[in-house]
Amino acid sequence: WDGPAALLFSDGVYAGGMLDRNGLRPMRYLITTDNMLVMASETGVLEFEAGQVKERGKLKPGKILLVDMASGRILHDQQIKDSLAAEYPYGDWLDANRIELGRITSGRSVAHRVEKFEEHLCAFNYTKEDLEKLIVPMTVDGKEPVGSMGNDTPVAVLSRQPQSLFRYFRQQFAQVTNPPIDPIREELVMSLTSYIGTVEHNLLAPAPEHCKMIKMRSPVLTDREMDILRNIEYKGFRSHSIPMLYDPATGTKGLETALKSICSKAAKAVDEGFNYIILSDRGIGPDKAPIPSLLALSAVHHHLLDIRKRAQIGLIVESTFSNPLSTALI
Repeated sequence: WDGPAALLFSDGVYAGGMLDRNGLRPMRYLITTDNMLVMASETGVLEFEAGQVKERGKLKPGKILLVDMASGRILHDQQIKDSLAAEYPYGDWLDANRIELGRITSGRSVAHRVEKFEEHLCAFNYTKEDLEKLIVPMTVDGKEPVGSMGNDTPVAVLSRQPQSLFRYFRQQFAQVTNPPIDPIREELVMSLTSYIGTVEHNLLAPAPEHCKMIKMRSPVLTDREMDILRNIEYKGFRSHSIPMLYDPATGTKGLETALKSICSKAAKAVDEGFNYIILSDRGIGPDKAPIPSLLALSAVHHHLLDIRKRAQIGLIVESTFSNPLSTALI
């Protein structure tokens, strides 16, 4: 959750303050002629004569002010960031290792549709209300509908109707008391840009290997972007697809066996050097029921954590349930 937050920190050598990127909480500072720095939410917490004040101001969103007690200097935001940016050739590392998905074309024609649409609605337990109140408004307006405080729909665990697995883990909150941030500030400080890749090296030691990532404009992918990710062989990137399907005739035992098989295949994909796994429920049919993507993803995630291989591979979910008009990255 984005603040508001004002941060004060020190390790005994450096001491400073920083404001969160929204800048909704004030952070005032004052520097005296003998280089004393005072930072607080408001001015006037300590009294100084006017002649003692060398500089005063307030931190802007995302800005930092730092005291280097080893050298006896007060460092402003641009000085700090320029120094950090010049330590290593980050631009060269990114050019050599990072892929920007939006700049790649495959030349293939990808149809943006779901085959057997009505069957998918039934298989994934979509209701008329889901279509009319959620999916259609999202498609037409390009945004999620805002609900009201008076929603008295029973939570999934108390409902008498069949519920999807997702509904057991989703909390509805009073949106009246949590309004969206204003769109101008939101556009300036927030981004949907996402990355997927591996973390095989010490994050505290800058190295070009950290840049081996795929940059995406959004965590929600189009069918064209998913097609590129599935077939990519560029700068050493490789993907591996694993079906999230099982035979419904086998019941809960069959579901358990299928999950174990998916986890085993994921671990093998790590050993074979793949950069990310695509968990897909495409291809459902009478003898191929979809495993809820939340269940399959969490099973793979925790299995890889248990065998200490999670950081070595990225996970992508391709699920008709997430939205019949798109594919989703998680």
